[in-house]
Amino acid sequence: MRYNRHLGNCSILDAELWGILDGLTLIHDRQYASVMIQTDNLEAVRIIQDSSLTSSNFVLIRRIHLLLVNAELWVIQHFPRDHNKVVDYLAKMTFGTNNGLKIFKVILREVLAFLLLKHMIVLFKELV
Repeated sequence: MRYNRHLGNCSILDAELWGILDGLTLIHDRQYASVMIQTDNLEAVRIIQDSSLTSSNFVLIRRIHLLLVNAELWVIQHFPRDHNKVVDYLAKMTFGTNNGLKIFKVILREVLAFLLLKHMIVLFKELV
């Protein structure tokens, strides 16, 4: 999924929560039953997991919780930034464009090349 939204001046947490909300909205609109959220923002994980925030004044959190209640199964995981290179690459592809959201039905050649190179480096380290 490719994502680009003009948020103006906001915190990193707000930007992450907007991305999660937009992804959940897309999943809800397509009527998927289960959701897996992976983010490198530990604060976002903690906020979403905290069920006491469903009555929060923070509208983004309430909207995220509302969409998660509609899912049959949902999981959120903290995914360390150094393991998130492919997502960073895809995000940088949209920087400076106004294309909005794009869903990739096939894996881009650049992403495959990156994953192959990363896998080869890991194998090489194991041999040495």
